[in-house]
Amino acid sequence: MRLFVAVELEPRARVALAAALEKLRRHPTLGATSVKWVETRNLHLTLQFLGEVEADAAAAVAGALAPASPLPAFRVTLGSFGAFPPRGAPRVIWVGVQAGAPALGALREEVARRLAPLGYRPDRQQYRPHLTVGRVRRAGGRLREALAGAPSGSEIETVAWGVRRAALFESRLGPAGPSYRVLAELPLAGGAD
Repeated sequence: MRLFVAVELEPRARVALAAALEKLRRHPTLGATSVKWVETRNLHLTLQFLGEVEADAAAAVAGALAPASPLPAFRVTLGSFGAFPPRGAPRVIWVGVQAGAPALGALREEVARRLAPLGYRPDRQQYRPHLTVGRVRRAGGRLREALAGAPSGSEIETVAWGVRRAALFESRLGPAGPSYRVLAELPLAGGAD
């Protein structure tokens, strides 16, 4: 099983982000750029990628994540578009987190703490919460210019939601692309407005 731990978007946040992505896709400076866009239903904020995991190990991971967290629920607001790497030919298009990044970082640390005894370690890179929205196949236009002129800040400020849980997902690859299934939840304390 291919597993990861992430935070999902609420449905209304998905709708608002889908509208912003449609504006970006139609931006005139994209030109001949070829992008594999992530399906709106699959958008998430990854906390930790686990990779291929055997079924018995997946059950242990689910058990480690099951107890409720003392961390409080919180709100996330998305910010502007960007690309990785920051220089050279872009390979990944993302949307950054404008509000809620420290809380996401704390939640990521809790997930890492719970999974470390099972042998799972998070990436060593500094955690920069973001939504991957596209993977660049061929950069043929002026992608960075399109991203700079894309909907951002005030235009996608409606893309905000309350985070009340993290989830363990199984990713299944199919002819129509990946599909995700929740295997376990890590509930947060309290509620978010």
